[in-house]
Amino acid sequence: MFLLFLKGIGIGIANIMPGVSGGTLAVVFGVYDKLIEVIGSFFSVNKEKKLEFLKFISPIFLGAGFGIIIFAKILQYLYVNFPTLTGIGFLLLILPSIPLIIKNEKFNSKNCFSLLSGIIITFIFILLGAKYGNKISQIGIVKSFTLLYSLKLFFSGTIAAGAMIIPGISGSLLLLMLGEYYNIIFSINNCITNLISLIKGNSSMSFFETITN
Repeated sequence: MFLLFLKGIGIGIANIMPGVSGGTLAVVFGVYDKLIEVIGSFFSVNKEKKLEFLKFISPIFLGAGFGIIIFAKILQYLYVNFPTLTGIGFLLLILPSIPLIIKNEKFNSKNCFSLLSGIIITFIFILLGAKYGNKISQIGIVKSFTLLYSLKLFFSGTIAAGAMIIPGISGSLLLLMLGEYYNIIFSINNCITNLISLIKGNSSMSFFETITN
């Protein structure tokens, strides 16, 4: 159980680092096949099997959440204090993954069309974010949401979540390309800070206000 928790921490940290694949780390840790089985068939199995799945996946999810929360704080500190070096560091993490993506890939019209479609879709997201999205404040937190920006966040999250379970693809890298990576990092930290204040009794906000402010 504790070993699964530690593996979850590693997967969580990998998922939050652009250029690093949480799915790949799950393969390295030997839990990927079981994770896919649990996620894909949880609602179609009997009660006993569900309990077995929960015993397996709960410590991994708790560990992943813990890893994301802790490392998000570190990434925020690095970005606020060393933005240029942090950007360079992410670039160094991303570059080694490029040969793995194109290795043994046969470039034909179908592949080129898929690549071009991906570039166009990413470019559209970036334009929508620049024109209609809310800018990050001085501390990096989006203060309000327009409908179009909320839709962009929804689709960005959907794409990133799908990528995070595929070995070799970094969901955080996709969020970085879509311009929402730092928004999400700062929002996670802000939410955790508000929750701690609420638990300590230092906040007059309700629970809903705590997780949405």
